[in-house]
Amino acid sequence: MRVLVLGTSHTVCFREALPDLRADFPALDLHVFGLPGGKFAASTLDGSVFRAIDDAHDVAMEWNGVTEIDMAPFDHILMVGERFSFQSVTRMLALHNILEEPFRDDHPLISTAAAEALIDDAVAAQVDGIAARFAADDRITHLPAPYPLARSWKQGAGHERFVTLLSTRSSTARWMARFEASIDVHLAEAGYGFMPQPETTRHDAFRSRNAFAWPNSGQGAAGKRVDNRHLNTDYARIAFAAYANDFLNMRPRAAHNT
Repeated sequence: MRVLVLGTSHTVCFREALPDLRADFPALDLHVFGLPGGKFAASTLDGSVFRAIDDAHDVAMEWNGVTEIDMAPFDHILMVGERFSFQSVTRMLALHNILEEPFRDDHPLISTAAAEALIDDAVAAQVDGIAARFAADDRITHLPAPYPLARSWKQGAGHERFVTLLSTRSSTARWMARFEASIDVHLAEAGYGFMPQPETTRHDAFRSRNAFAWPNSGQGAAGKRVDNRHLNTDYARIAFAAYANDFLNMRPRAAHNT
């Protein structure tokens, strides 16, 4: 069975974990092709061939060893890194009070129905863009970009303002579930599968566990280049095992005990 992990910079943890993933699933012919987000968005799909544009050739060669990949021979495709308007959704929720909820600060009011409609519209627009590019393809399952790390509450580089504001509200988990339900529905309508971020990698609503931080990416080591969004190879192994279990009916050869 041939499986392709395709997507943005969030493919890097899968690429770095490839030796472990291939050991976990020796029956799979597993490949990874990724590009930085903007270059992934600008790449072309010529028939079944996903191809980096000219100014992305250097990074494509550095990351993948090739500048294009034919999607046709693959039985399954795990597409990683789409954000599904995450920033817009969390900004809207953080900067409004929900009329039917008790929490109040100095932000304007919005009704539950309006907030849900805005979430659905934002997600639908992202999915429409994906569908216009890749068309319906039941081989494709989407694993969204992981949520920012819990440590992103710290002021300075890597701070996630909207997620931090939402972390104090009791209703945030419900809104995260509503956001993910919208992604699931719209992807299904477009002909794709959906795999949410595994529960064991989450800290709380809209935040990932600090244990899955990329090495030397925090404020003490990375300076202004703090990275609270890209997770490590342990996350990749857990996420791929969940995908294999749910969509390929396969379990890793040996338990991953991270």
